Amino acid sequence: MAPIFGDRQKATRKPAAGSSTMTSGVDKPAFVFNAPGSTQSNGFFRTQDQQAPPQNFGQPQQSEEEEEGWDMGDDAEMDDSRAITAYDDEEEEEPELNMQPELLAFAVKLDESNMLQSAQLGTEESTMIAINLIQAYQIYAGEHVEETAQVLEELENTAEEDLKEGHAQELYHTKEILKYWELEHQTWELFGALISHRLDAENYMTQDVPPSLANKYAADSQIRNHFFTTDPSFRELTIVLEWLRRYAPAPTADDIEEDALYRGDRGWMYTKEKIKGCKRLQGRGLSLGNEAELDKVVTELDPDAPSRQQRKLEDEDEAWEAYLMRLVWGFLRKGEMDNALELCEDAGEFWRAASLSGGADAWDAKIDGPHENDDGEIVKGNRRRELWKRMCYANASNKTKNVYERAVYGTLCGDIASVLPVCDSWEDLLFVHVNALVEGYYSSKLKKLQRIPAVVSNFPLFDAISYHARHDSLNDASIMSRIIDEIAENNEIADSKLPLRTIQGSLISMRFHDPVIELDRQLQLFETVPDYEPTADENAYGLDATEPRSLRVIVHILMILQTIGAGFTEGTEYHKAAENVIAGYIMTLGGYDKYELVPLYASRLTPLKAIQVMGKSLASFEGSKSRREDLIRSMHQYGIDVDGCLRQTMIQCLTMTEPKYVNTLSSAQGFVFNGFQDEIASEDIRLIRGMEWLMLGSEELRGDLVRSGCEVYKRFLLTGRLSAAKILFEQLNSRSIIPPKNTNGYDETFEEETDLVDETAVAGAMYMQMEGLIASMVELEKWQSAIKKPMRIDRTLPRKLKPLYDSVSRSVPDIIKNFLDEPVFLSMPGVVEIRGIYIPEMVISLHRVHVEAGRLINKVYYMNALELAADVADPERNTVDCFKGTGRLEEYVEEVAAASKCVLMAGQEQGKEKEGIWGVVA
Repeated sequence: MAPIFGDRQKATRKPAAGSSTMTSGVDKPAFVFNAPGSTQSNGFFRTQDQQAPPQNFGQPQQSEEEEEGWDMGDDAEMDDSRAITAYDDEEEEEPELNMQPELLAFAVKLDESNMLQSAQLGTEESTMIAINLIQAYQIYAGEHVEETAQVLEELENTAEEDLKEGHAQELYHTKEILKYWELEHQTWELFGALISHRLDAENYMTQDVPPSLANKYAADSQIRNHFFTTDPSFRELTIVLEWLRRYAPAPTADDIEEDALYRGDRGWMYTKEKIKGCKRLQGRGLSLGNEAELDKVVTELDPDAPSRQQRKLEDEDEAWEAYLMRLVWGFLRKGEMDNALELCEDAGEFWRAASLSGGADAWDAKIDGPHENDDGEIVKGNRRRELWKRMCYANASNKTKNVYERAVYGTLCGDIASVLPVCDSWEDLLFVHVNALVEGYYSSKLKKLQRIPAVVSNFPLFDAISYHARHDSLNDASIMSRIIDEIAENNEIADSKLPLRTIQGSLISMRFHDPVIELDRQLQLFETVPDYEPTADENAYGLDATEPRSLRVIVHILMILQTIGAGFTEGTEYHKAAENVIAGYIMTLGGYDKYELVPLYASRLTPLKAIQVMGKSLASFEGSKSRREDLIRSMHQYGIDVDGCLRQTMIQCLTMTEPKYVNTLSSAQGFVFNGFQDEIASEDIRLIRGMEWLMLGSEELRGDLVRSGCEVYKRFLLTGRLSAAKILFEQLNSRSIIPPKNTNGYDETFEEETDLVDETAVAGAMYMQMEGLIASMVELEKWQSAIKKPMRIDRTLPRKLKPLYDSVSRSVPDIIKNFLDEPVFLSMPGVVEIRGIYIPEMVISLHRVHVEAGRLINKVYYMNALELAADVADPERNTVDCFKGTGRLEEYVEEVAAASKCVLMAGQEQGKEKEGIWGVVA
């Protein structure tokens, strides 16, 4: 069997500095179910071969909201978003949950507890913090129960004439919300009760019965109390049983008196009248004519008549008995024996009340001392309780009795088969098994101590210990596991597949690692199977990694267990699964735009995992700059490696968007620049945001910044996303990311050959040249926009266009001559392709600018077009190579030829007597 928490190593418990070891007997929170105070171990879940070492802890105090910490604001309101969509009789749509308030509230309570900041795990101090936090979560769920119950009451009290459209659906969903919060409240109470007990388990090791109890006249109840305080297995079963009773729905006065079958104390009235009628007629020598039917009905009205005569009551009385027994079972299920007895007495069945009350252990004040509920009686209870249980078992096994009567007596004696037919919930089924184990354990101990007479033992009684345990002992760790699994597989029970039931079952059966591993499996499938749906997965065990509430509960239980040192030791498979689940919750927080909570939870992860998770989370962040800065401060506050996270964020951005940039432009397509008209895609924005994240890091990230910037520019340029490249140019200019070396200007050595051997220097030079390409396109766009506008050609036109022409003439020629035209750049992936796409267009565009300037500004600029042709043909450069495969070289030659004609025509217009344009320098 694999270790429950991934390791079998006992965590060493060290008392917190300045704290004293607490003794047993301290007060416990409400969820301890009146169990005696105690101390306990760090192992919340046991393995097959290990019991956990002890740990002491003190009384948890109810935490209050502190003035410091997060401002919960409007999100902190308890809002379940009960806004309902239009009601559809055929299909009801679930209203979208507003998860933000509860996500924030749980994080606030976690942060205020200082649990994650605890220096040492598994100490007395950290355990007290964990217990307090459980209480805080239970209180929060309880507040939601009260609020939702109030809303439900208001809806149910709405008069029919005031019903609005969608009222029925709102009523239904409010009930579902109430059920959820009741379940979560129960879950935190169960967790608190079990953790309080299990942290004290070693203090309750099973001990032999002391001589004072060996006296055959001592009350059996003292034996029960002895094992409750010394046997942790019996104690835990009792705690679970009390928890199951606490939340069972007991019949109310309205339930009893409003039912059509209720008849007060009139008893078997129909059978009584039938018997009286028969006697009157028989006395007169008359016949009823249906003797065959009469032979099936009892002729006497004492309680044993149906069993003794093997006859039944009148149908109406049989229905009354079934109804009464259903109510009695409801009270027994709730653990309210007094109410069950009172109900029987009110119904006139005093004999029934007496038969049910035999379960109280006898107590003789002269022998056993004063009773805790001393009311003056010397002897109380039933000294023949074991004989009474066997009589109850005989009744439960009698198949002629109605199903609820059998269930009542089956519950009293600890039977299973007779009670299962009346169960309709997960809790009912678990109650049946746990109740049977508690009764079976008690009887087995009395038998072992020879406190059951042989003659009594001759009567049959169901033995739950033998039925469930493989080793005839409650110490068999697989008992609860098999019970929980059997209940979970019962498809007839609607709530057996609920996530919170799965969580509760894992806590009870000491297998909390199961839901953690299952969620980890689902989260991994999401990464590898794009269309994976947990709801369609037969192996999902009632869990869904996309369901935020169950994920929230599991994560916070998990972190509490880690805090008290109860498993999930670092380096184990279980620890890896736990970190993946916490990571999944972090991504859920991001999905609800609660990124400000992410650093709190990431701080619980190992440093490397925190970097990976934070990087992935920040890569999806779409908030403002101020929110980004707040996140950086929060990461520093929780001790997270900020630079590592930001570096990982950029890596995530590059990785996540890579498939979107596979369709690159080809130089053969003949790219034509018509301005920045393409739309900006979401992946473009993500890459730019990744760069912005890097800007918030330390100086150590400058190299990553320029290298990532080069990769981003390459993607934009290779796919023709010039609008995105322009935004990158405007928001992340090289002057802001490449630091200057001196006060005279920014580092010029990126372009020096001696520095190009340095990767960061090469990236810096490359970044500035790509930036220069975009800058030159910006100037080209200004020129193109200017000449496309309707204009009046007059003497003022050259003066308006000249500044634009000068800007183009300064920026574009340098790009044509030098853009990435060095061996160190040309050897890089994508550079040759980028040059092939843009250099031909830049050449032709600049040529046309010169020609248009010659036409609109001054004819002397025609000559610049010819000089550009000479630069393009320079054998020392690779410009002509960029035209290969583009099909545009012939186009450019034709344009140059046309420009030459313009030059000749301009010369002819000047006249032969003048110097001509050949001597004019632009």
